[in-house]
Amino acid sequence: MKNIFSNDVIYMFYVSIILINVEIISSKGEIPSAYVTDIYYSWKEANEICEMIRLYDNIQFPDTYGTLSWVDAPVEYSQWVEYKDCVNVKPEFIEKHKRVQYGDQLGQCLQYCEDYDYIGLQQSNCSCLSLSEMSHNTVISGCSHKEICRGDKYAYCANGISNFNCFIIYKKVNINEQLHIGNCLKVTRAHDQNSSFRASPCNGVSKPLCTSMRSFYGHSQNWISSFSQCKPELFVSYDRYKQSQLWQEGLFWLANIRRPYINHFLVCLISQAVCLI
Repeated sequence: MKNIFSNDVIYMFYVSIILINVEIISSKGEIPSAYVTDIYYSWKEANEICEMIRLYDNIQFPDTYGTLSWVDAPVEYSQWVEYKDCVNVKPEFIEKHKRVQYGDQLGQCLQYCEDYDYIGLQQSNCSCLSLSEMSHNTVISGCSHKEICRGDKYAYCANGISNFNCFIIYKKVNINEQLHIGNCLKVTRAHDQNSSFRASPCNGVSKPLCTSMRSFYGHSQNWISSFSQCKPELFVSYDRYKQSQLWQEGLFWLANIRRPYINHFLVCLISQAVCLI
């Protein structure tokens, strides 16, 4: 069974490093409170000396607007996928199905189809596809039912209403470089023709790298807005970029995205009766 989560790109939920500590709920049922220390710690250090709050704990917290803090919720990222296209897939290549929730369609589909290289995504449905490639042998035609996924504005889904075999196709890819934190992939092409790849939050701004020359004239926007500038062409993918050296200088979005998976650890202190999950 394949592991969809990359073992060499595990990051904690927040980038910054201010410790939060929680006072355990009292016998009177009071809401627990928290405080921020003046000392900076790594996540590992903070976890060893402090009972950190969960991601969604209901606590009283001082007004520290703009402060990034550690919580007890390490994140693993899914495998990278490449946006392929919106197409009608031949029925014999459509395997098992699963209903997916708005806001996490792509992440849930990747977990469900962990043994498949291709997935087909609709707004509320995930299908595992037994494809080895996209060609006339596997695809009937293109389709025009591409939409931004409901609840996830940095991914595309097919509406799945007018044609049940119409999907947004994503292909899993292996990207072995250390890429930092973020769900969308950028590439920097330097003057000396060297390239470096970096994961970045999808709401950042960069130009699109399109399969045509359109990226010469593109504007710096977030991932989804940059994608629309490539029409009718597509973003260049990581694999396609690596196959050529004929790229222009600059900072560009690529066609690859991923999704985070948040682990909620069970943390019990022997000297206390209450555990934070």
